[in-house]
Amino acid sequence: PAGSGWRAAAEAAGIGALNAESDFSDMEADWSRMTGLPADGALLVRPDGHIACRFDKAVNDPADFLKRQMAQILASKERVRWISD
Repeated sequence: PAGSGWRAAAEAAGIGALNAESDFSDMEADWSRMTGLPADGALLVRPDGHIACRFDKAVNDPADFLKRQMAQILASKERVRWISD
């Protein structure tokens, strides 16, 4: 399904992930309309509900891309630890 690369990357990083197409029913497509995200896009949401990063399309290596974005958001590569590392 769309977004599965982002979900796998998040899970590898120990980040909880939800998929608008498979984890809940969005009968009226409100999620897509409200976020403006395409089916292969993703949001990285902080625990306090603020959007930390927006990904408007799929990338070739979602895990690497997410890792680099997390390092930038946290302003330190040393703070980013992956379960798979």
